[in-house]
Amino acid sequence: MPSIPWSCAVLAGATAFPQEKGDPILDVAPVVVTPTRGPEPLLEVPQAISVVDERKLRRLMPQNTPDALREEPGLAIQSSNQGGGSPILRGRSGKDVLIAIDGQRFSNSTFRRNHQYLNTIDLFAIGSIEVARGPASVLYGSDAMGGAINLLARRREIEGHWDAGGRLRFQYDSANEGVVAHADAEVEADGWGVFSGLTARDLGDLEAGSVGDPIGAVDTGGRQVPTAYREQAANVSVVRRLGEHDTLDFVTLYSRQWSVPASERVIPNEKNPSPTDLEREFDPQRLRWMTLRWRHRHPGATVEAVQAVASLNAPVEGRERVRAATPTVRTFERDELTAPGFSLQTALAWAPRHRLTVGGEGYFETVDSSAYDFDYATGVRTDRPTGRYPDGAEYDTLGLFVQDEWKLGGGFEWVNGVRWSRIRADLDFEGLTVGSAGPFGAFDETWNDVTFATGLSRQLDESRSVYGSVSRGFRAPNLDDLAAVGDFAAGNRVPSFDVDPEKVWNLEIGANHRDAATRAGGAVAVAFYRDLLVNEYAFTLAGEDYFVVDNSDHAVIWSFEAWVEQQVIAADARGWSHWLLFQGFANFGRNTSADEPVSKVPPPEAMVGWRVEGEGGGRRLPWRFETFARGALEQDRLAAVDELDPRIPEDGTPAWWTLNFRGGVRAARGLWLTAGLENVFNYRYRIHGSGIDAPGRSLVAAVEWIF
Repeated sequence: MPSIPWSCAVLAGATAFPQEKGDPILDVAPVVVTPTRGPEPLLEVPQAISVVDERKLRRLMPQNTPDALREEPGLAIQSSNQGGGSPILRGRSGKDVLIAIDGQRFSNSTFRRNHQYLNTIDLFAIGSIEVARGPASVLYGSDAMGGAINLLARRREIEGHWDAGGRLRFQYDSANEGVVAHADAEVEADGWGVFSGLTARDLGDLEAGSVGDPIGAVDTGGRQVPTAYREQAANVSVVRRLGEHDTLDFVTLYSRQWSVPASERVIPNEKNPSPTDLEREFDPQRLRWMTLRWRHRHPGATVEAVQAVASLNAPVEGRERVRAATPTVRTFERDELTAPGFSLQTALAWAPRHRLTVGGEGYFETVDSSAYDFDYATGVRTDRPTGRYPDGAEYDTLGLFVQDEWKLGGGFEWVNGVRWSRIRADLDFEGLTVGSAGPFGAFDETWNDVTFATGLSRQLDESRSVYGSVSRGFRAPNLDDLAAVGDFAAGNRVPSFDVDPEKVWNLEIGANHRDAATRAGGAVAVAFYRDLLVNEYAFTLAGEDYFVVDNSDHAVIWSFEAWVEQQVIAADARGWSHWLLFQGFANFGRNTSADEPVSKVPPPEAMVGWRVEGEGGGRRLPWRFETFARGALEQDRLAAVDELDPRIPEDGTPAWWTLNFRGGVRAARGLWLTAGLENVFNYRYRIHGSGIDAPGRSLVAAVEWIF
């Protein structure tokens, strides 16, 4: 069912180590809670899902949140710079993939087609990350066309006894001489639970591989300059038990990134050997997030659960630019968004074998946007007529949903849901003109939409299930579609008021297998898109191309996904167990209106590996080691706009593959030592659509003490 699940990861890296604090046991048959916004066994969920849990995060050793998703089936990460990381699900990216924190909308109306906002969420503030592939519009509204990513904040849950602990972690990565340091602490006492953490990142310029030709870059010598940036982050969560069935919790997340280079704009490449910008960076890039949540849980009662959440999303993005034509003039842009929100839902056991989820939510965004030029030679400041968006623009999202889970018997479960959504945009350019376009004035438009989903699952036995689903999703035009003024990858943007929501019909079948020795699955989906919003050429001004956004395209995207983690040897004479690992996906999209490939669809990608794990006991320390190859085919199926994109080489993105090793040992109780050697042969390659080349040979080492 189009939704966001809670489960253990398909490739979570289960080990036979004895359990201790910070070393959770893999749940062979986990219960997921958010595909239906309530508890549901994984094998009964009619959707392709995966989760990155704490154990997998330790194994992957990611530097940031996008890094943690790079090996998830069906998902690619596009990075225009080292501070980026835009997820692509089933051929759709950026604003077509919903990002949520604890089920509350993190995506906002300023999200671009490719963006860096997932990287503003500190990885160490997150307990697990859930990935749902396919439309999720019934429960989560607009934007979830390709899928949804839900990040679950770390909390100290109430267990009924006094306890305290914490974690210290230090990690080094040679590819960017990057250092990540983190500390957190938690305590439970007298019905209260508190968790708090601090993180610092200092990432240097990223060094690409030296074997092979540069992927679109002119400079082949070593590090990609500029790509370095710094970050600091903090988080606090407080949980209070109010009674046997009720809890209240508060979460706040904060991060601040300094001088994040827009590397793709200043590093020369074959399409743009002489960049027009001398400097281009995001500063500040700031996350401010808060939620207050009340939950009532009473399994077995008619009203099984009630949840009310108030949230505040208030990010700040600054941009600075120095053009080569005017080296003494620096342009400053600043967007500050304020988005209070609420959600209310209840779960009712309204009839035998039925569970009904009813709810509503609303988010109310206001954008303060400004821009000015400062000439350091003359000391003169000149205000621009508008920022990237009209100052004071408003964007409201409302939704009501209902979903029924019906256990039919014989292992069948049928889930049906419907949602009404209302989106309103209100802005005023006050007579702005852009070249021959305009003048642009006030715009006040409301879109209403009804989406639905139906999914049938059949549990064949205790470990295997199959499913099928049909769903309809949509995405209303956001402020970036309607009102962005400024440049993007292929040129410059002009406001576009005559647009309608995108729509998608998705058909999907899949299967899951989970037991102590096998965690595997697969899915096949076809999505029919109508009225896709695309950039179309408008005019040329002062040698630069300008584009408008328009509903001009219908498209079809086929998606194929498979993943397996198979225990080949349970335990040999030395107590070592052996696992075969595989995951792969392929998306094939055709723009039937323009008779060309769908833009930015990643090429087929796969990973195959072998993992060995040693049990602890006596003087033996528990350990794990794995080797894997990961790669992608060439992507030369390009849309017309891709051919203009300087991030994509003239003939498409070449095929690539890497060989990698990593392992870890629990050296003492709570003390983990992990290390890896990635891209062993130091190949130079690029993820399709990215603005920089991927890391070359890299030694990664981390030490973590959980106490």
